[in-house]
Amino acid sequence: MNSLKELIGQEVGVNISIEDDECGTAFVTVRSKVHDVYIDDFHFEEKWMEPINIKVVVEPIGELPDGITYDHFEDNCLDQIVR
Repeated sequence: MNSLKELIGQEVGVNISIEDDECGTAFVTVRSKVHDVYIDDFHFEEKWMEPINIKVVVEPIGELPDGITYDHFEDNCLDQIVR
């Protein structure tokens, strides 16, 4: 298995969910650059069977689509990242 740190500097897609009045929840993929990857295990030692969250710090590339703001990129988990 490759190290998660190899994602740093890579261009990836970030799946962002937004609320749409007509469709309910919609997903938009935004091209972004990975700046950091870290394990958020704050509660892991306190709670038994608590999942470890892998966070990915990204910066969007280019203009943001309508309805997407920089706030959507503050707390991204690994499962939101696509190639």
